[in-house]
Amino acid sequence: MQATSRAVDTTVFVGPSTYYTATGTLGANTVLRLRGRTMSGDWLLGCCINDNQNYWVRPAYVTITGNPNPPGFPANVDTSQPQWDPNNPRWLPVFPQDPALAPRPIPTAPPFGDYPLARYDRGNTGRVPALPRPPLQSSWGGLSQAAQVFVSPLAVSGPNVVSSSQDGQIYSFNRDSGTQRWRFNLATTATLAPAAQDNLLYIPYTGNKMVVLQDAGDRANVISTVDLPGAASTSPTFLNDVIFLGTGDG
Repeated sequence: MQATSRAVDTTVFVGPSTYYTATGTLGANTVLRLRGRTMSGDWLLGCCINDNQNYWVRPAYVTITGNPNPPGFPANVDTSQPQWDPNNPRWLPVFPQDPALAPRPIPTAPPFGDYPLARYDRGNTGRVPALPRPPLQSSWGGLSQAAQVFVSPLAVSGPNVVSSSQDGQIYSFNRDSGTQRWRFNLATTATLAPAAQDNLLYIPYTGNKMVVLQDAGDRANVISTVDLPGAASTSPTFLNDVIFLGTGDG
């Protein structure tokens, strides 16, 4: 399948993940020959670079166009429909990953006691390594309070226990003592669970926006505010350096 690279410097890898070694870069509008894909289609196998070496590239970085109907293509179908488009990479065969490649991309498990994402880990498994066992007792010695009720699930990361309140504030409590570390005035509600990664908090909120906060110990610093195409319908999650969340625009 024929394609061209989009960016000036498109990085390609020896395996289907950025965990693998970068094998080179492609210039803009470089003609590619695609041979296969991963099962999910999130990586494409191309040929050839550096003495006829295969490489893997993200579909977002290539433009697939000008391909004829593949072998076995049904007759009399509407090729304007995405599923029948001969340039759809789904027509590529699934290419097995080389088992000899290293390093293997094994996700790092959250530290014990952390709950950084709405469904615990990046695999969205929702499975924690161990459940609390009785006898149980409160380690905080009392209740932590906000001006109004808390409306979001918790995120737990490092010393941080984070939740949002109906009063428009994001609260951080010390996970050991329950004392308030900081609060941030969002001035609106955020009912979805925050997502924590690398000392940053990703919090979607009403108004089709998401704020990224840096935990500075006694305060929260705004790193960025992101406009979303619709109201957030899921909490954020991560794959490598990419953030994913669902929005109401479909």
